[in-house]
Amino acid sequence: MGHIFLGICNKTKIKAKKVSAIFVSIMVVFQCVIVQAAQPQEITAITWALVDAQTGQVLTQNLGSQKMYPASITKILVIAMALEKSQGDTSIQLTVSHDAVHSITFDSSHIALQVGEVVSLADMLYGAMLASGNDAANVLAEYVCGNLQNVETVFTQKLAELGCENTHFLNAHGLHNENHYTTAEDMAKITRWALSIPGFKEVFDAQRYDMPPTNLQPEVRNFSTPDWMRLNGIKYHYDYAMGSKNGWTTEAGHTFASWAEKDGRQLICILMNSATKYKKFVDAAALYEYGFNDFAPMDVTEILPTKDIVIQGGGDPLGNAQLKVKPAILYLPQGYTADNIKSEIQSPEVYVLGQPFHADIKVWLETSENEQIAMGDFPMEVHGIDTVLSANVGIYPPNLVGSGRGNKFDPQMVLVYAAILLGGGVCVVGIWKLGKKHSQQMRRADWIGSLRKNKKRWRYGRVQAPDYFKWRVAKDSKYPKVQSYNKKNVFRNTKRR
Repeated sequence: MGHIFLGICNKTKIKAKKVSAIFVSIMVVFQCVIVQAAQPQEITAITWALVDAQTGQVLTQNLGSQKMYPASITKILVIAMALEKSQGDTSIQLTVSHDAVHSITFDSSHIALQVGEVVSLADMLYGAMLASGNDAANVLAEYVCGNLQNVETVFTQKLAELGCENTHFLNAHGLHNENHYTTAEDMAKITRWALSIPGFKEVFDAQRYDMPPTNLQPEVRNFSTPDWMRLNGIKYHYDYAMGSKNGWTTEAGHTFASWAEKDGRQLICILMNSATKYKKFVDAAALYEYGFNDFAPMDVTEILPTKDIVIQGGGDPLGNAQLKVKPAILYLPQGYTADNIKSEIQSPEVYVLGQPFHADIKVWLETSENEQIAMGDFPMEVHGIDTVLSANVGIYPPNLVGSGRGNKFDPQMVLVYAAILLGGGVCVVGIWKLGKKHSQQMRRADWIGSLRKNKKRWRYGRVQAPDYFKWRVAKDSKYPKVQSYNKKNVFRNTKRR
């Protein structure tokens, strides 16, 4: 019995060790999950960027500046530009052209537009956003650019304004072309600008749109969103997802541009070349959770350094002013403080009055391993210009202080003095002419008054108008010999008629 009891005990110990080992393994896995929860999950997209919509700060990115094919998220640009041009009026009527329909292949995404079909701007906006209609995008491009041949020129100008240095769009729909590309960070800039255009959020966030019948199509066309993050009852649903545009081509893979809002914060997520149609929803949700939960806001207006610069007009330096970052909020990842913030001011040394001036400060976080995490560039502004100008005004016009105090041969000052003299001369001549005219009128009034007093001599002394008075006197005067002087200096008698 003893041996049996010992054997049972040994087996029990072995089982206890196994259970203990399993429990330890479970705890290790659980701890790993807890540790990794603070970081974004493994992202399947090749490149991505998560950006704060209010500040433009890039919270996290992977190969964010690498050129990629965007596919249909290209349409975000043309939709926003159409709304910008229309100033929010989506009732504008458009006529579908031959090029808009036949410049794309019929096996690509379209909404079955016909040449000569009259549609509203709203129809094309939702047709391009929800149904990803390439023909609808072409109609919008013609509305914005005049024709499809101008698309590259007009889009290039707009992209330059937005600071998208690594983006080049040849068309409005995103069908593959080797020279049609963008980056995750540039696409975030485009989306951030688009969200600021009145009416864009309504189109971007829409889940359904019914396009009414047209002159060539008697049926209603129904469009709905393919974004499963915004559909209830689906495992990919994400509570804070607001709007999105997806794309796909063989060369680009699955692309996704979206935005989400939580507790007043707005984030933009760009995914380029995700692994599958559904993985992009998982990737976006993971990045959003990381951005919302693992960053704390910090006002860096007083933390970032300042810089003294020289204020100069057209001549000698006028004094010094101070460069200071504009009011800005920086989002710091957990575990980082103000001590980790490093920066570098990028600006000219001299501020010339009346000339373009640009200055910003490059900000990054420095880790304990001396690694640098870029946080973006923040614009700076000049403080103290008014103080410098007031100290240099003297007898000079305030707007010309920068042209060089004490330089009497300054061309600007010469023009100012010449204008003053000319204006004064014109005023003097004008006053002299007005005075002369007034004095003549006064003399004439005195003459008429004297005639009115001498009623016995002049028969028509009560007449008001001098010219009429003279004519009646010449006509009805009792004195027939009224002399007048002609051009030949000869006196002649005026006969009564």
